Amino acid sequence: MKPQRDLLGYVTGVVDYWMETRDAGEDRFFDYLKVALRETGFVSDDEIGELLSRFGEFSSDADFWAARADGRKTPAERQGRIDGRDPRRRRQPRMAALH
Repeated sequence: MKPQRDLLGYVTGVVDYWMETRDAGEDRFFDYLKVALRETGFVSDDEIGELLSRFGEFSSDADFWAARADGRKTPAERQGRIDGRDPRRRRQPRMAALH
């Protein structure tokens, strides 16, 4: 059940982030979560029902919260970027400036 718990945590984070950026009403959270889980294609409708029925149990787990934190990351953060910029593309000092 660990992979499904982690999936639930990650998708929960994605839905949290999406709702926050769209100022969506919290009363629809589980509706959005159910649709998002279905869209992953990793779990069947029956499994979604089971996951949601155990949401309270899973949400007390540290791994769930770690997966949720990963799901809440912005696309730039997921790619290891800082402030929306890729740290691998930092400007290098020109050689002429060093002489």
